[in-house]
Amino acid sequence: MKTARSALLFIGVLILVSTTTAWVRTSAARNILRVFGSGNNDTPSAPRTDKERSEDFLKEGTWDGIIPMAATVAALSSFKEPGRAVDPEDIRPHSDDERDDFSKGYALPAEAYTELGGMRSCRILNGMWQVSGAHGYTPEKGKVVAEMTRCADAGFQTFDLADIYGPAEGYVGDFTQGPRSSPVAKDCRFYTKWVTGNSPREVVDRKVATAAISRSLRLMNADRLDLLQFHWWDYSNKQYYNAMSELMHLQQDDRIRNIGLCNFDTKHLIELIEQDAPIVSNQVSFSILDDRPLTHMVPECTKRGVQLLCYGTLLGGFLTNRWLGKPQPQPDTLTNVSLRKYLPWIRVWGGWDKFQTLLRELDSIGKKHGGVSIANVATRWVLQHDAVGGVILGVRFGFSEHNRDNAKVFSFRLDEEDLARIDAVRSTNGGGGGGSSLLSVYGDCGGEYRRR
Repeated sequence: MKTARSALLFIGVLILVSTTTAWVRTSAARNILRVFGSGNNDTPSAPRTDKERSEDFLKEGTWDGIIPMAATVAALSSFKEPGRAVDPEDIRPHSDDERDDFSKGYALPAEAYTELGGMRSCRILNGMWQVSGAHGYTPEKGKVVAEMTRCADAGFQTFDLADIYGPAEGYVGDFTQGPRSSPVAKDCRFYTKWVTGNSPREVVDRKVATAAISRSLRLMNADRLDLLQFHWWDYSNKQYYNAMSELMHLQQDDRIRNIGLCNFDTKHLIELIEQDAPIVSNQVSFSILDDRPLTHMVPECTKRGVQLLCYGTLLGGFLTNRWLGKPQPQPDTLTNVSLRKYLPWIRVWGGWDKFQTLLRELDSIGKKHGGVSIANVATRWVLQHDAVGGVILGVRFGFSEHNRDNAKVFSFRLDEEDLARIDAVRSTNGGGGGGSSLLSVYGDCGGEYRRR
């Protein structure tokens, strides 16, 4: 009798999950169609503007229930304990046996690593944007994979890449399981991104999300992504809620280990977290010049346990000894797209003279700490802030190597005097020049990628 009751209970849960899942999908689809138009007779004849669609979302609250309901259905579907009430902890995909082995030694000191979503993550990540092109060299697969091995051997076993970084995901696939694969790859972590299309009418459903993640898995020769960082262009298009829901389903299907964000501002990061999205990280620009995260992002991420993965820390190479005492370059003389990107930021911040004042101060601080480089000091400044899980330093794999210099970041710590000297230059009235806060020009984190 007890067995029969258990069987009936199990069948009942199956029916409940099946019905609930169908209802969620139908309800979500109905909500999507109501706002974007289904193409049937109920659809308004004239296409609606972005402003009208945005107002509809605010009015109807279309997306409020999609993420938590998706998490609930995913948790129910696991059938760990049929009939048990859904607990918020069931939404989290991690358990103790999914935690990396933190007892294993690496070439870098323990301080060089942090725990991110159960993973052992190096606090200096190898950035792979440079292999996408326009960085002054043409990457070659054999040389790239060999350099990835040298980075991992030196303790830098975490790589940041994206689906839009040219051959980056394919290089990871060759590094992990291809004919040039390396035995150290098994100890590495690879953080990729899903960058959706830049259209105000972008629509994301199960098929779209699955295709994007499947492509990354195939190229990287992986069964599961360590960290999928989600980038969305247009906040007025609320499909990013649906995209997050689909990523959560893929996470429950064990195709994604952790979910992060990329270039989300504080307001929209909070909105997703409050809808139970299991966000572990947000990738944002953060440097001595670009201190926007300090205003809103760092306090909120500290409170909510979200780690920041920071790029732009060296301004594409400007915050290095190479530019100390050099005249301001003309944009058309710069062969590196990263340098062309950040030169206008220097002008906004206060101009070349003020930037040279900063470089001299950073050089002096570096000499105080045993002759570490300007890049070391600039990186250390970001790493010492709350909520920062790591700094992404771009690598031109097979062209140049900075492992020995990067390792020195963990040989010293900036003291209060150092921080005060840097702050004196950062002040808009200090350092021999004025300037504007990047927050006032671009808005919160990621604002430079959004329509304003």
